[in-house]
Amino acid sequence: METKHLMELEGIRTEKEELQQLVIRQSDTIEVLEKSLHAASGNTSLLQQQQLQLLESVQNLVQLVSQGKVPPKKEDRLFQDCAEIRQSGINLSGVYTLHINNLTEPKKVSETPRAYELRQGEGSLLNLYS
Repeated sequence: METKHLMELEGIRTEKEELQQLVIRQSDTIEVLEKSLHAASGNTSLLQQQQLQLLESVQNLVQLVSQGKVPPKKEDRLFQDCAEIRQSGINLSGVYTLHINNLTEPKKVSETPRAYELRQGEGSLLNLYS
């Protein structure tokens, strides 16, 4: 009978150790899940902030458009000379408008890697080096 009790006691000890290991594994899993949840909450907060900023930007743009106060694109602005185009940060090929002093009409120029080309009224080009 004593042997039977010792065997039962050993079985209970083994089961206790297995349950303790299970509790440790579950605690580790819960810790990992808590960290994931915390990271996801942070990401959600960041996304919500970005969404609010985007919404404000869209609302501001809608208001500007409805009031007719849309700022011109860099390409649509009037410049006094080729250097002013470069100083504005434009570095894309394209056609830009120059408003040259002493001329009544603006002139169109197109940017090339080495120069600006003045588009003459008859269609000819004049290179302007900046």
